[in-house]
Amino acid sequence: MTLSVSVKTAAFDGYGQYNKVVGDPIYFWNLLPENNAKPQPAYIPEPIVEDYVEACRIRNLSPKASATLSRRCLQGMIRDFCGISKARLIDEINELKRRVDEGKAAPGVNFEAVEAIDQVRGIGNIGAHMEKDINLIIPVDADEAQLLIQLIEMLFEEWYVARHSRQQRLARIASVSDEKKAAIANARAGQNALAPPTVNPSENAPE
Repeated sequence: MTLSVSVKTAAFDGYGQYNKVVGDPIYFWNLLPENNAKPQPAYIPEPIVEDYVEACRIRNLSPKASATLSRRCLQGMIRDFCGISKARLIDEINELKRRVDEGKAAPGVNFEAVEAIDQVRGIGNIGAHMEKDINLIIPVDADEAQLLIQLIEMLFEEWYVARHSRQQRLARIASVSDEKKAAIANARAGQNALAPPTVNPSENAPE
């Protein structure tokens, strides 16, 4: 059983039991749980998970900051999982695209995911870099920030979880193979121990 506590403010019309909400909620607080971040396995690097959790925590409070953290989280995933580290995120994405085109990308990395990361870079840049015209305000709402969070969760599954599952399956296959080889070797050793000694005919020939 999960306890959930939230507070919502809104405009009301009327009094007592006859009142009703007018328009959309003015503000919403999710008190428990503090955020909707999903638990992640320990084999995903801790700094990446921390950025993801923080992006979830401030999604409603500051969607623009949440998008910026999502951008940084994805950059960390490119550097850790894909082994690409350059001065700018755009350069890392272009290198990742090149590797995908040449079939040299890490298992699980496909063109659609890289294109989605590139879109996140554009949205995350809104919070990461000031516009030349400081009077130009480009908003990011909570729903848009949530889309970026969902992309991170998808890549956690398709990259880290899938790789870990693949490694476990391959390790199990190798373990079973070693067990069978050992069983065959033991069986052969047992047969050799039970076999009668070999007699050289020349030893029994009359002199």
